[in-house]
Amino acid sequence: MSKKAVLVVSFGTVYVDTLEKTIGSTEERFKVAFPEYEIRRAFTSSTVIEKLAEKHGVQVDGVATALEKLATEEYEEVYIQPLYIVADKTYHHIKEYVSKLAHSKEKTFKKITMGRPLLLSVGIKNHPDDYAIAIEAIKTQLPELSSEKAVVFMCNGSQQLEYSVLQLKLSDAGLKNAFVYTAEGYPTLEGVIKQLQDNQVKEVILVPFLFVASEHVIDYIGGDKEDSPKSQLEAKGFTVSVYTKGLGENPAIQGIFAQHLKDVLKAIEMHHGHHKKTAHGEQKGTHHSQ
Repeated sequence: MSKKAVLVVSFGTVYVDTLEKTIGSTEERFKVAFPEYEIRRAFTSSTVIEKLAEKHGVQVDGVATALEKLATEEYEEVYIQPLYIVADKTYHHIKEYVSKLAHSKEKTFKKITMGRPLLLSVGIKNHPDDYAIAIEAIKTQLPELSSEKAVVFMCNGSQQLEYSVLQLKLSDAGLKNAFVYTAEGYPTLEGVIKQLQDNQVKEVILVPFLFVASEHVIDYIGGDKEDSPKSQLEAKGFTVSVYTKGLGENPAIQGIFAQHLKDVLKAIEMHHGHHKKTAHGEQKGTHHSQ
């Protein structure tokens, strides 16, 4: 029987408590969902890897090192599940790397492929609606909204159109007083403030739309500095509170990432079965599918 592993990939965090509540907790979820697989961890931030080792003596591998170790330990099947919100540059970088391994002549692994992030598919042509599914999961952590009470999601990034799609999908889901802005791009906080004023909202809950919401992030969003989102909103007359947990602490969100990995395994199985049928016998080789 071939040795199989799941590599759970994230940016990482230097805050050990937050690490365990989000990444660690999700990995535990994976261990239950995929008992026949070895569950491994990798971070994409070399800075986080270094700081975590220096401050807390916690050793975490980068993606390439983690895969090298799995190869050395003779794992034949490796499935990578990133804990990413959107398919950003880092996601595509990893995907390209995985694709090279999958199609290399050396065949490091018999099978290697990668799952999708939280938000990718919009529900067209029999594909699942990742946005609608994620919104239902997020609803489990939100308080009751009203005409005077709104939630504002702070997203990380600058060039991701996914966050504009998320805003549209929130409206489709009937969450009229739920707004999205990005820290460095579009949609903007200024634009959200205008909508809040137009809707005559009085109370705002700021929610980090991030897998990990570290102390640093919470301070950035809800700190006392003049330019913090909380201060900017208060300056416009809104009563503001800050939700201090990342999406990774939400069991429903953890379940979505587990499902995305199941989708990959199912696609591989179907692909493998198709090859068996067409070749009238088992085909050997690496299969790479999204």
